[in-house]
Formats: sequence, C-alpha cells, structure tokens
Amino acid sequence: MLSKRAESWLTRTLKHSSIDGYWLNLRGLRPPLYIMAHFYEIEKDRGFLREDLSTPFQARREAKNTGKDIVASVTEKLKVYPDPFFETWRTKKAIEITKAHPTYDETKIMDMMWGTRVHPKTGEEVSSSSWGTECHKHLETTICGGQCPPCWEPFVMPFIEWADDQELEVVEVEGVISNSDREFNTAGTIDLLAIHNGNLALFDYKTREVAEHQDITRKAYYKDAMQLASEARMVKIASYLDYEPEIHTVIINTNNGDTHIKKWTEQAQANALEDAISCFMFYDLVNKMS
Repeated sequence: MLSKRAESWLTRTLKHSSIDGYWLNLRGLRPPLYIMAHFYEIEKDRGFLREDLSTPFQARREAKNTGKDIVASVTEKLKVYPDPFFETWRTKKAIEITKAHPTYDETKIMDMMWGTRVHPKTGEEVSSSSWGTECHKHLETTICGGQCPPCWEPFVMPFIEWADDQELEVVEVEGVISNSDREFNTAGTIDLLAIHNGNLALFDYKTREVAEHQDITRKAYYKDAMQLASEARMVKIASYLDYEPEIHTVIINTNNGDTHIKKWTEQAQANALEDAISCFMFYDLVNKMS
C-alpha cells in the first residue's frame, strides 16, 4: 500500500504519462536522450552489476531465459521522477549540439551535454563524466589510507580532512546494496559507508560545477536525497538496524575544489524515501519488471 503522499505523487506523474499505448513523457523512458541504464543481478540479496544489460527489454529477457533476479539500479528507476526544468534544458541542449555537430552519434552528444572539465594534471579538457569518475577513484583510495596525487588534492583533501575531523570509520567503499522486496526490487552502489557518531552513515560524492555567483549549498538536489534514502533503508533492512542511517551528499566544486557536506534532515529523508519507493514501483509497472 502506498502512503497518501506517494499516491498524490503518482497521480501527478500519471497526468504526464500513460501506460496503455500512450506516450510516456517521463525522463529516462524515451529516446533519443536516454541515459545509459544499469541493471544488477541479485543473488540472496547480494547484487552485482550486469554490464551486458542496458535496456529493460534485455533485462526482462535475461530474467525470463535464466530465471535470475534482474533489477534496474536505484538511479535508473529514479529517472521516472518528473523534472520539467531539466527536461527542457536537456532537450534544448541536445538540439543545439546536434545542429552544430550533425555527424556526432548519441554517445558523443550525451558527453557534450554535460560539458567538459579541465583535468588537474594535464590541463586538457575532458568529459565531465570521466573527470567525475577519476575524482571518485581518488576519494575512495585516499579515504582508505592511500596517497592522493598532488594535482587532485584540492578536490579530494577537503572531504578527507572533514572525515578525519569527524573521526569517520570506513566500513566499505563502492559497496553494492540490494533488496528484492516488491517496494524496492533494486540495487545500488554506495560511495562510502562509514561509522559516524557511533552509527552507520551513507555518503555520496557529487562533482558539480559551481559558478562564482552560485551558492554551493544549493547544489544538493532532492533526487540526491531520494537515492541515499532508499539505499539507507536497504542498509537498515540488510543489517537489522533499529535506526535509519543518516545520509550525506558531498558536493565538490569542479572549478576549485570547494566542498560542502550536506546532511539531510530526518524529515527530508523520510519524504525522499516515500517518493523513491513510488518511483521504483512505477518503473517496474511500466517496464514489466515486477
């Protein structure tokens, strides 16, 4: 049963979509701006990424042919959450790039949509996704006691120093959490699971460009909370906890390394969890993956 808040969300969502043969005007469910989907195989509530699967159709077929439990990732399912502003921006940006570069394929256009970043070591412009992936790698290595390359220190060390000051105890980095219950039926990867103030806590790194006139504290978005809140609940269930692990979004300014650690309030976390579960169930419904 969905809560009244979740039912209200689903009603609003369905005004912009339809199931029986009509166009689905939901982010992530229609080409040509489809972001690469991720699917996991769950085995006894332990999941691992299936890099050979990239569409709901492939996932359904694999599950049918093998009997394996294949689920869409947390971030894949959250794409159905309505975001009109982002939809408008993404469509305009894609059209703009396509007109300027008519020979580019979809992958190249997607990379260009998110912009480029200056690599700290080479000074060359690289895709924002590759920049973020490398930054994540150095954060994971350094938080576990490894050495951070000097060129990456401005982007990595602010959080590491904060973590040291808070006396964080690392439990796991890049750990996969999954749950096959109907309201979840998903899996996700947690950037950092740690002990904070005596309890488990989740941290998710977000590398985002923050202009000089912008406030970095406003670069934490509700969907960040939805992702973390759902993963925190799965951790609670899997670990038999009697409390909800707190959740943090770690925002790193790709221009200069300024870092903000956003701790979501209990109320925001509870609201985000309700909306995330609604997304999960709706995704499975329209993609026939329940």
